[in-house]
Amino acid sequence: MAAATMGLMFFCGTAMAAESKIVLAYIELVRDRPPTLSNLDEIPSDEGLAGARLGIADNNTTGQFLNQKYELLEYVVQEAEGRAMRPIDYATWLAIRSVGEAVTRSQSVQVGDVRTYLLSDEFNLAGFKGRGLSFRSWNGQMRQPIPLTHPEAIVALAPLEGFLHQFSELDTLGLDRGETQCMEFE
Repeated sequence: MAAATMGLMFFCGTAMAAESKIVLAYIELVRDRPPTLSNLDEIPSDEGLAGARLGIADNNTTGQFLNQKYELLEYVVQEAEGRAMRPIDYATWLAIRSVGEAVTRSQSVQVGDVRTYLLSDEFNLAGFKGRGLSFRSWNGQMRQPIPLTHPEAIVALAPLEGFLHQFSELDTLGLDRGETQCMEFE
C-alpha cells in the first residue's frame, strides 16, 4: 500500500477582519500503486504533501501584508527533503496557491466568494513562467500550457502559434465549452 493525494478542502474564518485565518486540509487516500518502470523511480513519502507545504509557505508570505494566516492540516507525518517536485506536488501547490490568490484578490474568506472569484475572468495565477493560469468557468479545468519535452530540453510549449481561440489561446487545449458534458460548474 502506498499513499496518494486524493483531495484538498479548505475552511475559512468568518470574514476579513483584523486577522483572517484560512485553514487548508490535505487529505490522503491509501491505495495500491502500479509497479514502477524502474527500481530507480523512488516514490517519496511526502508525495503531494510537499507541494501543499510549499503553497502554504507562499500564501503566508503574501498574507502577512494583508493580515491573513494560512494553516495546513496534514494527515501525513513522514518528512522527506532534498528531492525534485513531482507532478502531484505541483498540482497540490497550484490548488493551495489558487485558494490563497483568490482569498487575497477577492478580500473574502467566504467559500462562495472564493469559488466565484476562482472561476471568474479576473482570476490569474502566476503558476507558470510567462503565462497566467486560470480556471474554465464551465468545467473547472485549469488553463495551463503543456510543455512538449525531450529528455534534455523543452522543445515547444502548447498551445502552438497559429491555434486561435476567441477567449483564451489556452482554451485550444482540451474540451471547449460546447464540447463538454460537465455541468457541475455552470
